Amino acid sequence: MASSLSSILSNIKSKVSELEDGRQKLAEQCAELERKNASLMQDLQEARKALEQSQLEVEYLRVSYRLAKDENSLIETRRKISSIIRRIDKAIALATDDPSL
Repeated sequence: MASSLSSILSNIKSKVSELEDGRQKLAEQCAELERKNASLMQDLQEARKALEQSQLEVEYLRVSYRLAKDENSLIETRRKISSIIRRIDKAIALATDDPSL
């Protein structure tokens, strides 16, 4: 009886060891997947920012082509739009820096 209990206990210990090894491997895989997920989320954020910037540039070009009557006035139109945008950005910056708000 004692030898059978000893063998059963030994068998249980080996199973526990196998389960612990499996759990450790799964924990490592989980950590690796979390790192990959974080990296992919960062890549996604960067891609979204690039897409947003590209969409703004497309809209900017669309507006400048609509406003320009010919190719010569296109450059001047783009300059005017850029100037207006800069002035608006400065006004927003001044408004957000205003301590009375």
